[in-house]
Amino acid sequence: MSPASVHTPNGSDSRPPSRADSMRSIATIESDEIPAYYKVSHGRRFYSQRLGYSPYVLPADPREMERLNLQHETIKLLIAGNHLGPVEEILASDQGGRQRVVMDLGTGSGIWVEQMAHAFPHVKFIGVDLVPTATSYPPEHVRFECYNFVQHNIRHPDASVDFVHARFLSLGISNYPGLLNEIARVLRPGGLFFSGEWDLTHRTPTGAALSASWRTIADAERMFIRALHDRELGDIAA
Repeated sequence: MSPASVHTPNGSDSRPPSRADSMRSIATIESDEIPAYYKVSHGRRFYSQRLGYSPYVLPADPREMERLNLQHETIKLLIAGNHLGPVEEILASDQGGRQRVVMDLGTGSGIWVEQMAHAFPHVKFIGVDLVPTATSYPPEHVRFECYNFVQHNIRHPDASVDFVHARFLSLGISNYPGLLNEIARVLRPGGLFFSGEWDLTHRTPTGAALSASWRTIADAERMFIRALHDRELGDIAA
């Protein structure tokens, strides 16, 4: 992909980050580089496909961060906290002195990482997303990275992470088995992976699955969405 120029508000041009420097800490991204991560459409800010393809279609602007924060707090109420499973056991201090590491894929506003980092101050936290939407000034044991982990894989060594957290990534992942292989690669032996995705099954108010005809409609919806992704269409208006 050849470098492209993006017009910034002050009239200067900035070059989008290349794959060579794709694992950037948000703290090291200069303000005049930030516009290169986005495109603006219909008054909303989206991920720029010039930095590498991603099927993610939702915005990445302050309005969306507010929605993600509200979604996060809703999920906390549903699961009674920020995590499920043996997280405290996995993140307990290592007797050998090795620091525990947690990675949040698709970190969004970074709210989950920030709250978890407060609860586990001895643990190193890494939040990864396509665009620099999290804070530029995190605590010392928190690092937010910005790169296309969907296309370029996870930029961390084998067996280097104790806990991988990935929630609501399905809209942005075209090869989920490939992502799972990457997660398995970076997890240390005995590590933990948490995945939370939407259930697209149509159900009645009592929770029972709908009839076969409705399941056919649900399958058609999935096929339609997949076709849109496969065609890599631009702006789509309903």
